[in-house]
Amino acid sequence: MKKHNLIFLTVFGLIVSSCQKKIDTSSSNNLKQSTSLLYQSFSETSLSTVSLNSGLVAYYPFTGNANDVSGIGYNGSINGTSFTKDRFGNKTSAINLTSVNQFVRTNSAIQNVTNTFSISVWVNPKSLDLIKPEGISGLEGYGTQSIIHPTHGVSWGDPTLNAGVGLNVGTNQIQVIEHTQMFIASPLVYATKITGWHNIIIVYNAHIPSLYLDGKLVHVGLVTNIQNVRPSNGYCAFYSNSGFGTSFAPNGTPTGQFIGQFDDIRIYNRVLTQSEITYLAKH
Repeated sequence: MKKHNLIFLTVFGLIVSSCQKKIDTSSSNNLKQSTSLLYQSFSETSLSTVSLNSGLVAYYPFTGNANDVSGIGYNGSINGTSFTKDRFGNKTSAINLTSVNQFVRTNSAIQNVTNTFSISVWVNPKSLDLIKPEGISGLEGYGTQSIIHPTHGVSWGDPTLNAGVGLNVGTNQIQVIEHTQMFIASPLVYATKITGWHNIIIVYNAHIPSLYLDGKLVHVGLVTNIQNVRPSNGYCAFYSNSGFGTSFAPNGTPTGQFIGQFDDIRIYNRVLTQSEITYLAKH
């Protein structure tokens, strides 16, 4: 009888011990998961409120207007454009362009930012872009789907030393343009199919352009012989009818009318980190 009781107590003890281990393991796993989620939430909050404000020189969320909410004040005005739903379905929270002579123009060019900077934009193109070769001769020209007009270099003084960087996005390609007097180069061209909303980030690091599509590095471009390349922000001292959404040729003929929607244009005076790029592509 004692022997049977001993066996029973031993087995019971093993069962209790096993259950306790499962409880402890489950609790431990739950704790780890909760800690991980808390850390992730804290990291994203920190990233969105701290890192993404560092070096921000212009930010256009297009929530019913074209104001720059970076605090610097490169505000814009609406010219023939309308507002539409953004990628999250929020009403009047993105720019919608459907025909010529529709664009957003800001009040002045960004100053004191050269050769190293980042531009982020959300786009939903509805038309093919005119295919241009990648090159740095200055004769490549720009296509028809202009998100950011490449500001003429004269906006920063000597046009032989300065060029503005612009961006074209069509359903077939992404083109980065550098523009100054008698010079329109395409140092970065990336052929790809684009439908629906996508995040595009251009990073210039010591004059070298790189393209990130939806958070992933997809192409590195060429370096032109222009001394100072600068981020364009919808202003041009040379062409009055240009900005976000339209590029104009010297004779005033619209050659770069974007058709589609765009939103959340951010311009930084620094290189964004991969974690920041990933975050912007998801939010």
